[in-house]
Amino acid sequence: MIISSYEMLGMFFIATALGTLLGLERKRSEKYFDVKIFSLSALMGSIATVFSSWYGGIAELFPLAGFILIILFTYRIYRDGEDKEWIELRRGMGFKKIKTKPALKTKINKAGIDAITAYMLPITYLIGMMTGSSMTIEAAGITFLILGLLTIGNKLENAAKILSDEEISEIIQIGVILFIIFPLLPKEPIDIIGIKIDLFLIFAFLLLVTLLNLFVFLVYRIFKKETETITGFIGGMINSTYAIYQLNKTRKGLNSSGVTAAMLGSITRNTILVIIVMNEIATKVIPLFIIIMAILIFLMKIERRNKSSRKSSYSLEKPVTMINTAYATLFLATVLIIFQLTATRFPEYMPIISFVASTISSGYTMLSLGSIYMTISYNELMLSIVTAILGSFATSTITSYVLDKNAGKKAFKYSLIASVLMILYLLIVHVI
Repeated sequence: MIISSYEMLGMFFIATALGTLLGLERKRSEKYFDVKIFSLSALMGSIATVFSSWYGGIAELFPLAGFILIILFTYRIYRDGEDKEWIELRRGMGFKKIKTKPALKTKINKAGIDAITAYMLPITYLIGMMTGSSMTIEAAGITFLILGLLTIGNKLENAAKILSDEEISEIIQIGVILFIIFPLLPKEPIDIIGIKIDLFLIFAFLLLVTLLNLFVFLVYRIFKKETETITGFIGGMINSTYAIYQLNKTRKGLNSSGVTAAMLGSITRNTILVIIVMNEIATKVIPLFIIIMAILIFLMKIERRNKSSRKSSYSLEKPVTMINTAYATLFLATVLIIFQLTATRFPEYMPIISFVASTISSGYTMLSLGSIYMTISYNELMLSIVTAILGSFATSTITSYVLDKNAGKKAFKYSLIASVLMILYLLIVHVI
């Protein structure tokens, strides 16, 4: 990358300005780091990136070395707190006097540094790196997005304790991966011995599912409708197995209406994903999902009428963690590769592969089908979607049966009814 002196100075100025904006937000929120530390962090990231592109060789390690130093610096201050050898350093680098009243939400260590601020400093360095890589618009967009999220977080923090400290930290870590690494990924698939691995597509799918999960989880927490049906439905939109487990964990013994609500939530989520990734044929696929949703709603109404819903207060724990995201990345990459090979060489086996994959995650299976649906026939696609739904039903039924045999038997009966009617629909429209 060849840049002029004016362009280089412009990058440094923009990086410093973006870092200053983040520093001002932390200062406004009384988070104890001085503004200039954020400004210097962004400037360091920009300088390291520019130097690595200019000189090459060992200079290519500058960005990574700087990032490691920033993390070590932040970690040492956060962990060591009031060690005397660091008190003078903090004063010299612009720390304010420690205030006696901590923030409402975030855990403060002995030095008065909260976890969110500790995460923000490495993020600021990465934003500086993006600016140094001529990704100025992307860096600015991410900066303003972070500012917006922090502002909204402060409002929620003052209104009610919506998220725990651990949940906030997990969301920030995932945000770093999805919103900062995502723009840096190659736009073209990587070809490895004839197999095309599209990293950009994988992270795009992960971003889509993660944002959907966080949205429904926040809605659930904000409105605090912790009934069995709502908990099952919202949890099912995240993952039906996760929802059934959470329902059983809150109170030993499942109610079949909660299990049905979880399956309904899963179908609703899959409908949304299909509309997004298969928009060209959405009008042909949506009626199938509507029929299944109507059947599940009808069965759930019957169950609630025959047996009064429990009055217990149910709850969902955080659905998104770093380890879950790592597993999802590996699973999604594997499924995309398998689907790609099967669709081009053995398309007749797509329904079977779809069923197996959906027993682990029907949502990611639907997204994977969206990546290859143009390469297989309409009949094969519809059969693959149906078997994916059957795989999801199978997992939900088995999970509920393991946790509560009575609920599992009813879940099997309801999923069997829905499956039979779904297959009849396919026969009527001449898919099979």
